[in-house]
Amino acid sequence: VAIAGSDDACPASSAAVDAALRVERGFVDHRGSAARLMREIRGELGARARVVVVSIADPARAAGAARALVAAGQGDAGLVDLSGLADPAVAGLADLLDGEVTFSEAIHHDPELDAWMLAGGGRPLDELDLVDPALAATLDACALAWGGVVIAAGRLEAGEGQTALFVGADAIVIAENDGADPRVARVLDVFLEAGRPAWVLEPAPAEEADEMFAD
Repeated sequence: VAIAGSDDACPASSAAVDAALRVERGFVDHRGSAARLMREIRGELGARARVVVVSIADPARAAGAARALVAAGQGDAGLVDLSGLADPAVAGLADLLDGEVTFSEAIHHDPELDAWMLAGGGRPLDELDLVDPALAATLDACALAWGGVVIAAGRLEAGEGQTALFVGADAIVIAENDGADPRVARVLDVFLEAGRPAWVLEPAPAEEADEMFAD
């Protein structure tokens, strides 16, 4: 069994990974680019896809990969960042779910990405927020309005809330450097059962960060 979609297929190393690899996905290493991965996702899923980005242990890694994918979309996708700390000074998703702001008040344009963004909001999101049908409706609205949405889901955690994000997404991107990690396989099992694709993106080292944005 090998991971498809890369220049050099990466062989699987365990029965658990072999089973998870029945879901088709690509492995993009640091020599690849976020732009190439974004093209592959759109080629398979079309426009207005909802893509969840998660990391096994580092929320900053998920956030960086998500921003790279949005930047690669060149204005054709927006970012929902659930990976950062709550910031009472910045309206976001939590405030929208609480009915304190409107959708237009919760989103803002990120000049670095040249894209629309919805931050986490003024309080931490909890399990009830993540399984709230209003959240799913908001993410659908973002994908429709922005031409696609990339959701930085932070660090992988057990629980119904994050599982709901995975199941509700069109695809998942795992920001990790080892596509054969059994923990990665466990996440991919959710998508295997749902028949949905996923990819593993190895974040570039800081000195190679520009390559993530290059064609």
